[in-house]
Amino acid sequence: MSIDFLISTKEIASNPLKMRQTLVYCLFYTVSTITGQRLVMTAPIPSRSCAVATAGSTKSPQKATGFSFKQFHIDHDKCAMKVGTDGILLGAWAPLTGPMKILDIGTGSGLIALMLAQRANKDGSLIDAIDIEGDAVIQAKQNVANSPWPAQINCFSQSLHTFAGEAARQQDYHLIVSNPPYFESGQQLACQARQTARLTDELDHITLCHLAMGLLKEQGSLCLVLPHQAAMVLLQQLTHNAGLMVPNRAGQAAGDTPCAWHLLAQVDVYTKNTPQQMAHRCLLQLQKRPLSAAPSLTNTQPSSLFIHADGGGYSAQFIALTQAFYLKM
Repeated sequence: MSIDFLISTKEIASNPLKMRQTLVYCLFYTVSTITGQRLVMTAPIPSRSCAVATAGSTKSPQKATGFSFKQFHIDHDKCAMKVGTDGILLGAWAPLTGPMKILDIGTGSGLIALMLAQRANKDGSLIDAIDIEGDAVIQAKQNVANSPWPAQINCFSQSLHTFAGEAARQQDYHLIVSNPPYFESGQQLACQARQTARLTDELDHITLCHLAMGLLKEQGSLCLVLPHQAAMVLLQQLTHNAGLMVPNRAGQAAGDTPCAWHLLAQVDVYTKNTPQQMAHRCLLQLQKRPLSAAPSLTNTQPSSLFIHADGGGYSAQFIALTQAFYLKM
């Protein structure tokens, strides 16, 4: 084994990463020399951890990229938006009530769809996942194929506008979930895929609700995770926007029951429980109800969820919600 990679003592001392790399490679050289056994480095040494090597092995026991959960792994290097708390909250919280037809709008890496598949536990639920970004859909398909539930999830590279325009999709779903873009239009980001994922240029929240109503069965639910302020604005717009409080117009057929949104649940999410702490995120469950059932967007009392405990670490609430997914909970 060559040790040509060794660098000057001065350079090693000034660079902790190179010091670590040098020590690991020296260890490999020494063990190989003493034992006469061929050792194979499974991967380049990353900046924060050292790869594990075994005699004669070329497979790493740990995933080198992405995010591992208890029952599945997410690769997200091709996705504009990575695995984050928002998606995990929605995937863990959205209500499941037996076998369902589910739609995940803006699936990205497929995180929320996979979380829902795990929770459904092969009960016969089927999940469609759509995203406008082709690279994200390719990676979502790979993540689904490598999961325990490849037969339950179908991924499509389509915009919501195109998807909702298909007659066969109308009133087809019991549940729709989305972690949608929430930054206002007008900002310009260097990465076009990231701009599409983060900004409302392609899909504002009112349009999302309008199209979702056409895709839901009566009594079906739309579940969203949004910044708290954006959620409050959306509820105000839905309350005052006659176009969404009147019958479902998207794909409405003759004889369809006029429907409107009813706020079934609202969870205000706080980073921690401290005085004057503002809610950081909001989880909303909007239910499609017939107008005859007097749907309301103002009569639901919000509940609270605190991510962190007062003394540090995660709160009991957050652990109870997400412990089926996080490896170290």
